[in-house]
Amino acid sequence: MDITAYITGKIKPSIEKAKLIQTDKDTNLTENTCLLNMQNSVNKILEKSSSVCEQISNEKLGIVSAYYNTTTGKVRFDNLIASEENLAETLHGNE
Repeated sequence: MDITAYITGKIKPSIEKAKLIQTDKDTNLTENTCLLNMQNSVNKILEKSSSVCEQISNEKLGIVSAYYNTTTGKVRFDNLIASEENLAETLHGNE
């Protein structure tokens, strides 16, 4: 698979969601896409690793994502944690 197609395929859900929530032409679609992709990336990690979910649930691990704003040169750090329901579902399945 072409690496560009692989990478854009991973970002595409965030692009589509950013387009749906964009309320006006002044909203920064690129920035919103990046922020949504940060959350999607964290969600994917949590979906794929019950070990990570367990450690987060036991407060032994956290996930911090970062967004670099190329216009301002500032980095925004977010402590993105799934809801308790999502963690429980990943840890215990659909019991």
